[in-house]
Amino acid sequence: MLITISALSAFAITSPVFAAKGDQGVDLSHYQTSTAEFGQASDKFALVQIGGYYEGEFTPQSTYATQVASTIAQGKRAHTYIFADFSSNTEADSMLNYYLPKVQTPKGSIVALDVEEGNPNTASVEYALAKIKVAGYTPVLYGYKSFLTAHLDLASIAKTYPLWLAEYPN
Repeated sequence: MLITISALSAFAITSPVFAAKGDQGVDLSHYQTSTAEFGQASDKFALVQIGGYYEGEFTPQSTYATQVASTIAQGKRAHTYIFADFSSNTEADSMLNYYLPKVQTPKGSIVALDVEEGNPNTASVEYALAKIKVAGYTPVLYGYKSFLTAHLDLASIAKTYPLWLAEYPN
């Protein structure tokens, strides 16, 4: 999947993630090969799924470590995302206490919460993003714009954290 950075552009100026408006990269998970494959020579980064958290259940991605290593070996920036279905600070702690020690991308890199389902609430999402920041990573909230606006106060979250909002024509 091709990813283009646009929502992060204002954030990029002072961030160690070096994402700029128009930068392109790929989204990698177990659906791709165990090594990072880029679609275009101009791709600058990969966002690699470390796993998922589904209301208490962990689903680690077996391809995470090799995709991160392959991304870095190719001279591209490596970032991490977690599919995050949680609705409380307790669940956020459980999810992040499990996944953050396993992150293999550099400190300062993006660790995005991919919030696409469940019953998230603004307070627990902000709590989780703060925990990612304390761990030394750049927290980002990702999700489908329609889902996130129906469940969260995005204006409040955007005051402190960058948003990566997806919209698709279908």
